[in-house]
Amino acid sequence: MAGGGKSQSSTVLTQSGGRSQTVVTQSPSSSGYKRGAIVRMKLTNFLTYADCAVTFHPKLNVIIGPNGTGKSSVVCGICLGLGGKTSILSRAKDIGEFIKHGKDKATTVIELYNPNGNDVIRREIHMQLSKCTTTWYLNNNQVSSKHIDEFVSRTNTNLSNLCQFLAQERVSDFAKMNKIELLHNTEEAICSDQMKKDRKWLSNYRQDEKALMSKISNLDGHYQKLVQRNQRSEREVQRFTEQKKIQNEIIVATAKRMWTAYEQARTNYLTAKEKYQKLIRAKDTATQDTKPLNILYKKYEEEMQVANNRVGKMREAMHRSAKNLKDLQEYLQCVVEKMNDEWANFKELNTEEKERVSKMENLVIVLESWRTELAELQDTDVQPAINAATKEINANLNDIQDINQAKASCVNQKHQILNEIRDNERHCAILRNMSKRRLEAMQRRNRDCYKAVIWLRENKSMFEGVIHEPIMLVINMKDGKHAELLENHIAFRDMFAFVCENSNDNKKFIQAVREKLRLKINVVLAPRNASYHPRRPIEQLRNWGFESYLRELFDAPGAVMAFLCKQYRVHDIPVGSETTKKIVDQVTKSSNTDLFYIPSTSQPGCRYSVKRSKYSGNSIVGNSALRPAEYLNSVVDIVRIDEFERKIQDLKEQISEIDVKIGKYEKKHSDLESTDNTLRSKLKGLFDKRQKRITLENKIQLKEASLEEIKNNQQDLEVEKKKVVMRTNDLTLERTHQCYKFTKSNYECVEMEIETGKNLLIVATISIKKDKIEEKLAKWRLEHVDLLQDIERAAQTMNDSKQYSTQLLKEARSSLNGQEPPNANPRLKAAFRKYPDDLPEIDSKIHELEARLECTGDTDPNAFSEYQERKKEIESVCNRLEKMKTELEQRRGNMATVKERWITPMKKLISKIDEKFSEYFASMGCAGEVDLHSDNPEDFDQYGIRIRVKFRAESELQELNPFRQSGGERSVSTMLYLIAMQNMSACPFRLVDEINQGMDPHNERRVFDVIVRSSEEPSASQYFLITPKLLRGLNYGRSMSVHTIYNGENTPNHEKWKLKKMLRRRRQFRYVDEE
Repeated sequence: MAGGGKSQSSTVLTQSGGRSQTVVTQSPSSSGYKRGAIVRMKLTNFLTYADCAVTFHPKLNVIIGPNGTGKSSVVCGICLGLGGKTSILSRAKDIGEFIKHGKDKATTVIELYNPNGNDVIRREIHMQLSKCTTTWYLNNNQVSSKHIDEFVSRTNTNLSNLCQFLAQERVSDFAKMNKIELLHNTEEAICSDQMKKDRKWLSNYRQDEKALMSKISNLDGHYQKLVQRNQRSEREVQRFTEQKKIQNEIIVATAKRMWTAYEQARTNYLTAKEKYQKLIRAKDTATQDTKPLNILYKKYEEEMQVANNRVGKMREAMHRSAKNLKDLQEYLQCVVEKMNDEWANFKELNTEEKERVSKMENLVIVLESWRTELAELQDTDVQPAINAATKEINANLNDIQDINQAKASCVNQKHQILNEIRDNERHCAILRNMSKRRLEAMQRRNRDCYKAVIWLRENKSMFEGVIHEPIMLVINMKDGKHAELLENHIAFRDMFAFVCENSNDNKKFIQAVREKLRLKINVVLAPRNASYHPRRPIEQLRNWGFESYLRELFDAPGAVMAFLCKQYRVHDIPVGSETTKKIVDQVTKSSNTDLFYIPSTSQPGCRYSVKRSKYSGNSIVGNSALRPAEYLNSVVDIVRIDEFERKIQDLKEQISEIDVKIGKYEKKHSDLESTDNTLRSKLKGLFDKRQKRITLENKIQLKEASLEEIKNNQQDLEVEKKKVVMRTNDLTLERTHQCYKFTKSNYECVEMEIETGKNLLIVATISIKKDKIEEKLAKWRLEHVDLLQDIERAAQTMNDSKQYSTQLLKEARSSLNGQEPPNANPRLKAAFRKYPDDLPEIDSKIHELEARLECTGDTDPNAFSEYQERKKEIESVCNRLEKMKTELEQRRGNMATVKERWITPMKKLISKIDEKFSEYFASMGCAGEVDLHSDNPEDFDQYGIRIRVKFRAESELQELNPFRQSGGERSVSTMLYLIAMQNMSACPFRLVDEINQGMDPHNERRVFDVIVRSSEEPSASQYFLITPKLLRGLNYGRSMSVHTIYNGENTPNHEKWKLKKMLRRRRQFRYVDEE
């Protein structure tokens, strides 16, 4: 490295033969480190490194190496080793992707400076069965990730702050930051916790103030509306109050009328009651003459009752006697039946004896015939024939078993072949099912897009033209290895885009899916009647190693291809080869190609872009590694499908041959079965013959036993007849005794019937006497009929008056609504005095009040209650308004204090940054300034840091933004801002990855000089600058280290290096360069 100075140390990181190595030529002293600075780092099986250890300088560390050698791996190691998230790096989502290929464990060890003894953080990343886990150690003690985050935070390290840690993939994010975001990140990097809290409080205050003022305004408007509505309702309320008053008077007058009517009805009831009692007394006087008749009438009734009781008792006794006679009659019938049964049983016994004798004679005949047949069978022996037949059957069964085993073997072989055919058919289906696999991948990655595809397939008839499904589903790569080129070239959003050929369909589809189904999808309209051709034929580019354009690597529908040509120029983007990679510098300079790809081979593929500066005309080359393909690498493999189909055909032919064998085995099996049936029939005949003799012997034994039993069962009929005669004589005596009892009971019944007749005659005589007395009483009632009718009418009048007065009392009580009656309620009694006591006059008063009520007109029954509720709400709203206004005044007083406490030190910090920033720009011959800016001083959430720069003398200071300055100018401004902020923060280190990309050599040299000078300041923090290249002739300071990374299969092991010889040869080359 040539230059005006010499760096304090140099570190070389190498990778040889796929194995990473590290050489530390000189370790810097520990002086100058800030607490939390990185002293040392070791990576094991991490990304490109198998084993790497490096020591860092306390000030400036420049890490240089070609693209793809592992510079960013060092950045990833620092970030992940200190607990940073993978999102900070924007490289991979899963921590397991940082493990070296082919390994299942990666380790990062970082040593942080501590005056009391350095701290060591170790992270072990394990991959087991597609599951990734992390284990943390702090000073060899296992801890949790939360403990690591808290420990790193205590060292003032914030890896998510772009002002402290700017990874390569996030350089563009820093350049895109607006003023507000820049202020936020600057505060995180250099401001105290109190200032951060004050800024957050002020931002929240402004939002709360706006919200509170909005509430006050809304509440005040609501208050005014309530007041106006009550003012409009006052006349209605007055009419309602007057109407309510009249209604109350009507209610009181109606109650007075009801109580007056009740009092009159009560008076009428008392009069009717007195008249009724007077008539009853007259009736009592008249009934004195009929008293002896009533006494005699009562006596006859009592005598009649006694006679009737005697008749009842006699009838009950007669009923019992009749029941007893019936029981005796049934018993006599039972005795007769028993006598008949005895003689019937004897007759049956006589018949059975005759049958027994006949049965004995038949058994003797049968036994004689069986004995004769048994004697004939004694001379034949069938056992030898049975043994011979059994032997033949066993031999035949063995042959059948052999045939079955052979057939089963063929069947199993056939099943195995059928399973193999199904496996091959399944593999063919899998190879053909590319679209299904892509659709499943889409479902996992973009569920809304998947739902839209399913909906489109079901509703294609709604549209006039064709709507193509998302691009990733309709593209078919001619070769799967080229899928990575297209996936890296087409934006992720457009990979999931639907392509419409008709503009009306485009609008209809968007309305149906986005607005109605609320699915977040991308829809594009294909260009119409457009043809796209490359600027140059591919033959003109073959000298540079280009083989084809992107469009030639895949097939797609015409509309989709037209969209990709228009949007992504796939017809004009060449694809290179290994030749292109070897001469990539010449290609970028001379081929006049601004964008091209080199596919992956043994190493990852690359994307190269060439931009030319509008000012200097120099080319800016950017390259990036290609992401592996995820979707489009599913290609139909025709060759493998043919192989599977041929294999399936061969297997089917094998099945046909096996089926022929199985048929032969089945025929042999059928023949053997027929032979087996013949032999078994023969054996069965032999067994039947042998069994017949055994059966005859058994049957003879059973019949002989039966014959002996029948002989023993002989009956003596004479003895049985004598027994029957004795039993029937006993039954005849019992029958005679019961007949006597029956005659006696029948006589008693006749006697009771005669006594009952006598009592009935007595009842008839008393009844005649009673009827004569009833005639005399009826004659008396006829003579006094007018008096009795008067009594009935007086009783009816009294009851009607009582019922009417009771009803009026209930109505009068209900009219009081639960109040005490007037005689117990002085207030009600006084209210009743205002009205007359005469019913017609009260009715007239009620009619007058009802007429006044009608004159008041119709009113809203809810108006009064709403008026009262609004009145209460007005008081509540008024109190709330006072409280809110008081709270707003208090908040404004607090805001002034906090604002002064925040804005004064913030302006001082920005002023210091501006001083350094302006100084660095002035040293480069340019101008720049930094200030705290806000369009409205009261909108604290809109405060931001404004950077204004001027790179040419004839121009004015202009605000830095992505549209006004070039990429190189923005990179210079960003780098100088970070350096200007360096001395004002307490963070232990800063890291910037490839910030010099896009700078022209002049600016890059000046920025590097500023970095070197700033790193030599005593208060400077540790600094990491990652770059793929350095200009020649740069000035290097003493407070820095340059770490160079070498990579390649042919790179020798560092242990074989001869450093002195290498430096000597480098000096020789320098002399040649100078000549």
